[in-house]
Amino acid sequence: MKRQSLIISTILFFFLSTALFANPEVIPVGEQFYDTSGNLLQAHGGGICYYNGYYYWIGENRSGDILVSCYRSTNFKDWEFRNHILRRSFHSELANANIERPKVVYNPQTNKFIMWAHKELTSDYGQARAAVAVCDTIDGNYTWQRSFRPLNHMSRDCTLFIDDDGRAYFISAANENYDLHIYRLTSDFLDIEALLYIFDGDHREAPAIFKYNGTYFLVTSGATGWDPNQGKYSTAQNLSGPWSGWQNFGNGTTFESQPTYIQPIQGSQKTSYLYLGDRWAGAWGGPVNDSKYVWLPINLQSSSSISISYSDTISIDTDTGIITNGEVIIDPANVAYNKPAAASSEEPGNPASNGNDGITGTRWCATNGDTGQWWRVDLQQEYTITEVSIRFEFADQYQYIVEASTDNNNWSVIIDQRSSGSTAQVRTHGVNTRARYIRITYTGLASGRWASHYEFSVRSENQTTPDPTPVATLTPAPTNTLNLGDVNSDNSIDIVDALLIAQYYVGLNPPNFNPGAADTNCDGNRDIVDALLIAQFYVGLITQFC
Repeated sequence: MKRQSLIISTILFFFLSTALFANPEVIPVGEQFYDTSGNLLQAHGGGICYYNGYYYWIGENRSGDILVSCYRSTNFKDWEFRNHILRRSFHSELANANIERPKVVYNPQTNKFIMWAHKELTSDYGQARAAVAVCDTIDGNYTWQRSFRPLNHMSRDCTLFIDDDGRAYFISAANENYDLHIYRLTSDFLDIEALLYIFDGDHREAPAIFKYNGTYFLVTSGATGWDPNQGKYSTAQNLSGPWSGWQNFGNGTTFESQPTYIQPIQGSQKTSYLYLGDRWAGAWGGPVNDSKYVWLPINLQSSSSISISYSDTISIDTDTGIITNGEVIIDPANVAYNKPAAASSEEPGNPASNGNDGITGTRWCATNGDTGQWWRVDLQQEYTITEVSIRFEFADQYQYIVEASTDNNNWSVIIDQRSSGSTAQVRTHGVNTRARYIRITYTGLASGRWASHYEFSVRSENQTTPDPTPVATLTPAPTNTLNLGDVNSDNSIDIVDALLIAQYYVGLNPPNFNPGAADTNCDGNRDIVDALLIAQFYVGLITQFC
């Protein structure tokens, strides 16, 4: 018993010390990043290579002569520019090339850093070749080796993976993106040794892979150009298969992102996995360098099931290895937020309720490209409306009218944009009307566009709430009937709950212990990590679990 008490005391002291002195960094989601010199960070379609205490972020940069840039950080927030590690001027084959999705790994046998990427010509998209470059240092100038089609197969979106035994693997989209190939590389990581598996005809691209407890998780997107789509993942016990069927990952647009990499973050308490995605500017008609980054923690729901939840920020603690969703920030002056919404039609996965949920990673979309489609919100009481703002799916031409009603029967036009030539993604209109119901009807659409918007907000003169405040992130509720973290069901989350988990962890049978409420990181276990999260919650370092 003395030994158990000592263990509990030691564990709790360690929990509280870690919680009090932890230094998690808050990272924005769906934004552009800047390096420590204040310059826009360009590392699109990239990956992370951890080396000598630094996370090196290497990705695509389409700025003049530059092809690939490198940055480094210890905390995922402060990124120091290191070098433009691949330029057109480095080799004649690169003079008219686009280099996409570059990934770098270290080969301890040759003491070289190896880059694999996807190469195309700037003039068209017909080469579909893998590309290889080498350097003695991770952030030096890479020496071009060659581009080629692996075993004569097309190769486009790609990634690299190093397994536990040190073997390297290259995964790339083939056959006009209808197939996805897994290759084993030679021991020097410079060539293809064997084709291990083909996802035949699944039409998946943008591969990103990680391994957890002996299971491989391969995350991909559909092939829809710049436009985001439903992420899916497959699992296997061996890279050569068999692989499971595809399962959904994220929402219908993977929170408006496409996978590029999954980075393990190993700390003193656990190893977490960070989803890195690109929100491509091409989706709204912009250049690649205007694209944004979507990083979210991967929730390990079981040995074969994963998910991601959206938040406007995430918290990363590289010391402990803990990554948590932050908060969804809403504007309390928006009287349309989460009010009942309806529409003339709803595309599967993009319902009317997405159009005013406060999340820029979700949208309402009609079922086709017909004009006349409408979306309506019930404000649930009458307001004096002073402003209406719409964030459309694309920066493109949308023509529309906005109408107001007090009874949902008699409507009056308050905004008339039927002749508008604007291509702004966000349109804000000042109005002055009394209404309970607001409706937008799409009267004109650019070619290939459907009626769709991310957010429709309404401001009122008698809504006098202060600055925008955070609300809890959209994290699935625990399956038990108690609140997650409230282990003893006393309607509070405090150090007593952490103590109960510590007692449970060392084999005691603590009273009033609810195991469902104790799994605060939703990994299926009740251990020291769960107690640590409660300690961090107690001192205000995190605001929710899982």
